[in-house]
Amino acid sequence: TEASQITIYRGRTLETLFRSEQKKVFEIGGDKEVQGNVWAPELFYNLATDRWYIYACGSKQGWEFSTIRMFCLESKTSDPFGEYEFKGFTDPELLAIDQTMFYDETSGTLYTAYSEFTGDGQVIMLAVMEDPYTISDKRIRLSYPLHPWEKRGSRPDKDSRVNEGPIFLEKDGKLCLIYSASGCWSQYYCLGL
Repeated sequence: TEASQITIYRGRTLETLFRSEQKKVFEIGGDKEVQGNVWAPELFYNLATDRWYIYACGSKQGWEFSTIRMFCLESKTSDPFGEYEFKGFTDPELLAIDQTMFYDETSGTLYTAYSEFTGDGQVIMLAVMEDPYTISDKRIRLSYPLHPWEKRGSRPDKDSRVNEGPIFLEKDGKLCLIYSASGCWSQYYCLGL
């Protein structure tokens, strides 16, 4: 998360990653559709297209949070450290962040999970993708802040009812979804499974 750009880092070890090679692949400004609040980029390889995708979110109007939307960049080659092209907002009308992906090799279906802002707080949604940069209408709500540990860290200007930052994890033949809960600005920020 660099607020105004997306940079890819690569290195031989995790310890040296941020002191190693880096490449800026996206930045705001000019007549770009994303104008600010660039958060939570995730790099994802799609076996079906042999391309790399970066999913992130950003504001359509300056730094106005209410205009934050999820967007997609696609690599121009199979090299993750190459050039990327802005493919658009994955749903231009949806106030949501933290998009992650899962490709089911058996069915050839690409799924996404993300955190949507609703009257129930931030909820985790699951959807089928029409293509790597378009969320379909096939969507379900997986979770919402129900438990006390998902609603801590209240502030007058922030809703602490939070389920965000989903990530898929495959283990022992099971597909799990890990997510963050409660206010990220508080000591109560935690993980759910």
